[in-house]
Amino acid sequence: MSYSSDGSPRPVIDRPAARLAGLIALLGTLFVTLVVLPGTSEILTGLSAPVAFGVVLLLTTAVRLIAGVIGARRQRGASGTERRSEAMPSVLLGVALGWLGYEALALLAAHATGQDVALARMPLEGLRWLAEAALGAFIVQPGPPQTLDPRVQRFVIRSGRQR
Repeated sequence: MSYSSDGSPRPVIDRPAARLAGLIALLGTLFVTLVVLPGTSEILTGLSAPVAFGVVLLLTTAVRLIAGVIGARRQRGASGTERRSEAMPSVLLGVALGWLGYEALALLAAHATGQDVALARMPLEGLRWLAEAALGAFIVQPGPPQTLDPRVQRFVIRSGRQR
């Protein structure tokens, strides 16, 4: 377990960071697969199969990389990190739950439409999600928790009292 500068133990899993990473991975992947790819299908069909596969791979990979970066930055901003790997458990847990949600939706959609499902591909896809999110989280530099400028902090406190 790691400790913050004041000696208090840091949580291994930062739940808000995990939730954020999982939601970004899930919703981002759904957006790419349900909106972006159908919208670009005419362009993709005009490309060769390897190039079209590469474009799809690039779009879906970018979503999970971004989810890893944002989840790790959320944890660093809230409690600080001393090592790059400190945010990994939170990010990986969130993205794993996002992947499970995505696969559950895919199974429900396939069942509702009577299509066959490639069950053997699902675990490989899960490993891909985790690897991409881990790379994204690893990009984020460790650092102290972020604090607000004192003037901004006074404004936020005043705004909260007026409600």
